[in-house]
Amino acid sequence: MSKATENYLGELHGALAKVLTSQVLTQEEVQVLDDEGMPVGSGEMAFVASPALIAVAAKFLKDNSITSDIKVDKNMGNLSDALAKKQKHSRLEDGKAAALKVVGES
Repeated sequence: MSKATENYLGELHGALAKVLTSQVLTQEEVQVLDDEGMPVGSGEMAFVASPALIAVAAKFLKDNSITSDIKVDKNMGNLSDALAKKQKHSRLEDGKAAALKVVGES
């Protein structure tokens, strides 16, 4: 069996990057129900990528050593802030305490 050429693998890598980008950035209009219970567009757009697709895209980035600097990337900074707020408002303040409660060793 012959091996794929570096050029062919490069094309495949580029195509995969384009497909993942397209899928992750796909948005659809959010549907709401009208007074008669019929779905209608809300005018709001939302990303529709599944958690599995997002995991594949994240792995693709990680495998290719693509990283982001929270100080430079506004979206990553916003994500960090949101996670910090979620942690602050959590009923349990740290993961270890939560795990110990689950296993009954509080």
